[in-house]
Amino acid sequence: MTQKRKLKKIVVLCGGSGGSELLSVLRGRANITAILPATDDGGSGGWCREKFNMIAPGDFRRALVALSYLPAGAGSKNKKLKENFLYRYPSGEMKGQTVGNLAIASFFEETGDFDEAIAMAAQMLDVRDKIYPATKKLTTLCAELEDSSVICGETHIDIPSGKRAPIKRLFTDPVATIHPRVKKAIAQADFVLVSVGDIYSSIIANLVIRGMPEALQKTKAKVIMFVNSVTKRGESDGFAASDFVKTFERYASPKDGQAGTAVIDVAIVTQSVRSSALKQFARINPRFAKPDTQNFPKHVRPILANWNTDSGPFRADPKKVLSVLKKIIDL
Repeated sequence: MTQKRKLKKIVVLCGGSGGSELLSVLRGRANITAILPATDDGGSGGWCREKFNMIAPGDFRRALVALSYLPAGAGSKNKKLKENFLYRYPSGEMKGQTVGNLAIASFFEETGDFDEAIAMAAQMLDVRDKIYPATKKLTTLCAELEDSSVICGETHIDIPSGKRAPIKRLFTDPVATIHPRVKKAIAQADFVLVSVGDIYSSIIANLVIRGMPEALQKTKAKVIMFVNSVTKRGESDGFAASDFVKTFERYASPKDGQAGTAVIDVAIVTQSVRSSALKQFARINPRFAKPDTQNFPKHVRPILANWNTDSGPFRADPKKVLSVLKKIIDL
């Protein structure tokens, strides 16, 4: 009898839709703990945050669907449940609201605990992995700009109104502490994967939680970062690949990000992007993040790979992502 292979313990620091795409690739191939920012405040999820005084559920909804084992084939009584969970009302009194967000909000109202609400949704969708917010505390993401002005709210940082000064420092108000289960998961992980996502409002939003840098410093896990292929207006204007890596490591330094410390072991870098990708994201004024691996910190091993789709909407190609990861991890 063939011995069943022991699955690796992988923590995924998620950032928006890029995080859910990575989770769907890993589902069933590892024991996954997904960590998501607790600072989202826009859209349907932001409405739930304000209405129910809870962490916005939007990113968690997408993660739940990505990790769901519900069968999608014909004849399954639950074949439409995942689709319904993502359904957004197009008009009327509920316009803009998402079924999954409302479901999680109802579970939170019932239990008074966000972890329990996510666990109830996970049971409904047959999710067998763990999903946690970076912190259990409701907090607001703030950014101090180079001109000394301060803006608060993830939405305002994510979608700047007009031209503004570069971001100097990111923080939360009030100060929030790392979720105990997140701290434990990072300590026990074999690998920590950093997904693509808006560098400040999605990725660094996880790192400005007190205790998160220390957890990443202490873990024996290999840390692998998928480096953003394109830049975004207001967050990463003019960034090359090395700037994303260095920014992550600066915030992964325990002492207020004053100096970058060795955290990332491997950085997966895109060699090129098709012109249609830049057109697709025209609203964020994207530019290709050049693969300047010669400027990487010496401890970071770069892997050059085009892991995005070749046609259609520009996103991660599951087969390519899996192929790249298999060079590093026994999946």
